[in-house]
Amino acid sequence: TRSGPPSLESAPDEGSALTAAWSTWAGWLGLVLAMAVIAIAWLRYHRRQQAARAELERTREYYLPLLQLSPDAVFVGTEGRLTFVNDETVRQLGAESAAQLVGRRYEELLPPSQLAVAARWVEALRTEPNVSHEFELVVLGLDGKERLVHVNARSFKFGDEMMSIGMARDITRRSAAEKRLQFLASILENSADLLTATDPAGRVLFLNAAARRLFEIGDQDVQ
Repeated sequence: TRSGPPSLESAPDEGSALTAAWSTWAGWLGLVLAMAVIAIAWLRYHRRQQAARAELERTREYYLPLLQLSPDAVFVGTEGRLTFVNDETVRQLGAESAAQLVGRRYEELLPPSQLAVAARWVEALRTEPNVSHEFELVVLGLDGKERLVHVNARSFKFGDEMMSIGMARDITRRSAAEKRLQFLASILENSADLLTATDPAGRVLFLNAAARRLFEIGDQDVQ
């Protein structure tokens, strides 16, 4: 028997199958392209991160020796915790190594009497970035000793983090010497005896209160 021509009724079915196949392949192709775009974006981000880390490491290698040679304590913190301390900070806080300090909260290194004072300065650093703040604070070292330090600190934004960097100088001895001088000056000023001081040319440099009363000289008249 002779086979007749293809039935016209089969043509729509073949067209639908081709359309479905094309839609499937187009979907897969779109998915592959999307994944390729994501992969390229990730590679670019990864390369930028690697470059940033490499630059940070070069900066660290350059500046770290300078920070370690500083005669002042240098520290960096974020979210109220120490993230870096130099050797002088370790010494001032009575620690044996930086590892004993990194990660500690600031208040762990303060006596109770200083917590309120420190909180005010921490708030100032948080709300006033890129502004230097100077203050004096008593710190409590890991060796149990209290030390008076003069701090110069400022906060800055590094990426998405707010960080602070500071330098601190131990002024415990200087403060004690100043108080002793003030005490001795008070003794001289309030002595019942007449006390004077002159330079080699005979010019009066100091008269205590008893001498000024005797000679009827005002404080402002002493040259």
